[in-house]
Amino acid sequence: MANKSWRKKSHLKETAISNKFEHIMIDLETLSSRHDALILSIGAVAFNEEEIFEPGFYAAISIDSQVEKYGRHISDDTVAWWGKQSPEARKVLTDKKAIELPKALKALSEYLRDVAEPKIWGYGRPSTT
Repeated sequence: MANKSWRKKSHLKETAISNKFEHIMIDLETLSSRHDALILSIGAVAFNEEEIFEPGFYAAISIDSQVEKYGRHISDDTVAWWGKQSPEARKVLTDKKAIELPKALKALSEYLRDVAEPKIWGYGRPSTT
């Protein structure tokens, strides 16, 4: 299940912090570098130039559902790369709390909605769209 502790406490809405944090960093762990890669997990965190808002967002994504329903791409090279990573990093491959991709995207959308006009970061580049 997606990390919903940010929603339980309603940090962003109840404390009017949404004006304080204007940036969101999003990180995807995948099994390919293609645009249609199978997504293992989605992480996000709100931040500004001085601090990071905790807790962030995290959701492990069900592997089987992405292959069967969506035909997401898996790269043999990327699978081999994951095989060389630490046991801790590889836990994402077998996370028992993994959820379906649409559920994860909805939860991410809810997290992003709490920040007014966020600037989205990924791969080190900001985006205003």
